[in-house]
Amino acid sequence: MKTLLQKLSILVLILILVGCNDKKKHFMPNQEVLESFNKSYPKASNVWWRLYDNYDIANFKTDSMKQIAWYQNNGTEVLGEKELTMATLPIEVKDAFHSSVYIGSKVSWVKEVNMLGVETQYAIGASKAGVDNTLYYNANGLFLKKETGNSSTILPQLIPTKVDEYIMDTYPDAKIMDIDITFNTVSTFILNGEKRIHLHFDNSYNLMYTASEIFIMLVPQVVMNAVQEQYDSYTIEDVLELKYTNGSINYQFELLSQANQLITAIYNSVGDKVS
Repeated sequence: MKTLLQKLSILVLILILVGCNDKKKHFMPNQEVLESFNKSYPKASNVWWRLYDNYDIANFKTDSMKQIAWYQNNGTEVLGEKELTMATLPIEVKDAFHSSVYIGSKVSWVKEVNMLGVETQYAIGASKAGVDNTLYYNANGLFLKKETGNSSTILPQLIPTKVDEYIMDTYPDAKIMDIDITFNTVSTFILNGEKRIHLHFDNSYNLMYTASEIFIMLVPQVVMNAVQEQYDSYTIEDVLELKYTNGSINYQFELLSQANQLITAIYNSVGDKVS
């Protein structure tokens, strides 16, 4: 009898826990969030809500396409995702993907991503030769970044106020193309006119260095000699000039091997390899 009672008690506890978890995944947000959602997505159907950390997340469909919208409690939408297919991608993005080193990859998913304060991105989960990657492009087909793995889970990345203010003050006409926040640093990618600039900040949001594209002819010859000596069989795909706030300069090379593998190498201004 005691054993039976113990089993019943455990069963009741499991049901309670399941019920609690279900409430965390399925709930109704506050009025501010609902009003914001209904205004942005008046044609949404099959709507259900869940919680993640401090975000209210709406899962729904519009025109048969799955979408996700992340909200703060005050009704601010911080991230919107829409599932796409290769056929529904902007032609510029498709062309950029098909003309890249990732051509021939198996595409497992495609998304349109709208992050608060960041230009619209298009993410592609692609696998090639046993390597999984997530590739990001803007609407004009500009390649933004590659992340290892092709998990379709995308989390909000909110631009810190101090970083946003620095960009607005220093590059008032720039568009923020990407934001990447880790435990110790914040990195942003902006377009200032036609110039691409990467800004890297420390964990107190102070600028550490900027990275911008540079013509090969402007790289010091001593640096080019060092690169060509070590990577003679590689093709230089891109060169970034890294300018640090202490006045020093490094050069970051994107190199393509004969087996179509991209690697990164960084040299200082006297030709020493840094990484």
